[in-house]
This record gives sequence, structure tokens and C-alpha cells, in this order.
Amino acid sequence: MSFWNTSDGQAVSTTGEFKDSGSQPIPDGENVSVMITEASWNEWEGERSIKLRLDVTEGPYKNRVIFSKLKVADLDTKKRDRAIRMFAAIDVNCGGQLMKVSGEPDDTDLQVHLVAKKPFMVKVGLWEMNGKSGNYIQAIMKPEAAGVVDAAPSSVNVDDDDIPF
Repeated sequence: MSFWNTSDGQAVSTTGEFKDSGSQPIPDGENVSVMITEASWNEWEGERSIKLRLDVTEGPYKNRVIFSKLKVADLDTKKRDRAIRMFAAIDVNCGGQLMKVSGEPDDTDLQVHLVAKKPFMVKVGLWEMNGKSGNYIQAIMKPEAAGVVDAAPSSVNVDDDDIPF
């Protein structure tokens, strides 16, 4: 098979344009099951945060990716407190071992205690800015708390009053 053949053996033909059909964001308000596949500290323009990659594990958005930046070191105490509460909810859903680490977790701690542990549910929000759009996490919940036992994750309804942050 040639390098320029697709996995089904077809030769690639192009007009010079490409649009990924899966690049549209997940709709606002959808609940999806995710698993963390990457976790690390990140610094950009002097701001430290924890960067997470969450892969959707099932349902119609399976294999889609959501990136999240947790501003756990923000100077604005309101933003920091919100991020710490969200981070604690993530830890509990991944097994609850990260909060047992004394002091600030490092990259190794994040990877050992969060990456590929257990799936959990998130409510997805949609942001739009300057003609671009993407997803962010509005809420985090255990599948059973969201009313999901063996149902498709996108069928869960969450009242905004239940969002803890």
C-alpha cells in the first residue's frame, strides 16, 4: 500500500481543501462520559495552570477530545477556589488519591493519580469567540449521580442548580 492511500486502500485525491467532519464542537449542555488521558502543569504568559485532555469514552461523541485548563494557581481567589473545587471533584472521580499527596501535586502525581483511571461524567459547555468555537467543562459528576446506569451519557439531564461550581 502506498503512503498516500487511505486505510481502505483508496488513493487520496484532493482539491487542495480539507475540512474535518469531526471538528465541530460537542453541543452545549451535552453530558458525556470522559477519561483523562493527559495531565500536566502548564505555564503561559506567567500564568500557571493544570492542563487536562479528556477523551470521550462512549456514546455518539466517542473518541472526541475536550481540553481543560484548571486555574488552580490564579491570583484571583474566586477563580482559584472554583478551579480547586473542580479539581477536587475530578480527583474523587479518578479514585481520590491525588488529594492525599502532601503539598502541590507535580506532573508525576497528576499522571499517576488522574490519567487512565476511571471514566466520569461531564456537562459540556460551548464557547464562541472571534469566529471560533470549542468546548469547556461546565460540571463534573459521577455517572450514578447523573442518573446514568446503563443509559447513553448524552441522555442525562442536569439541573443547573446541581452544578457545584
